[in-house]
Amino acid sequence: IKAIHIDSESGLIYFGAHAGGVNILDKTKGSITNCSYGKPDEAPLDVYTIIPAEKGHLWIGTLTGLKKFDKRTRTFEDINRDCNGDPLRSLRIKYLLKDSRNRLWIGGEKGLECMSITDTGLLPYQPSILSNVRSSAFVNCIYESSTKLIWIATSNGMLSYDEMENQLTRYTSANGLPSNMIHGIEEDSYGRLWIRTDNGLCCFNP
Repeated sequence: IKAIHIDSESGLIYFGAHAGGVNILDKTKGSITNCSYGKPDEAPLDVYTIIPAEKGHLWIGTLTGLKKFDKRTRTFEDINRDCNGDPLRSLRIKYLLKDSRNRLWIGGEKGLECMSITDTGLLPYQPSILSNVRSSAFVNCIYESSTKLIWIATSNGMLSYDEMENQLTRYTSANGLPSNMIHGIEEDSYGRLWIRTDNGLCCFNP
């Protein structure tokens, strides 16, 4: 199991798995439904991240691209292009984040993308300071802190993006992290970041 999303309205639990697609657990009925993608003989999706989208949908991040899932019809839509008609890069998606500015951050094995969510689709947001991260980072997690900084967990340290200052800061083992392989980031009520690494748990006060 790679992803879990609990729907607060229906109480249904959506979970995704490597080679297992999207599954829905209905606790009241005691049932699990697998939602097929494509033709019956196609391989199941490798689902690594599930987050809410607008109008009764879910964003689904997979190793083969970005999908939108209709919770009512339980069908998938491939999101292959932005609203300019340009193709989305194949990132082998590992993590999705919708930030407080209504943008979708997409991270994966082949880099990072950020898209503004509009009524007509996804509009690229591409500050030049993120150009190296976009093209080369192996992204495991993306987190927006209470101070509106975007924290990016990669295979080569942790990045902090300050949009107001147009500043990108990298933290590695040279700065005290137990490992450069960062798997996850969470913030506690004191504003401290708890960081999961290949070499244990780390607490960081930014």
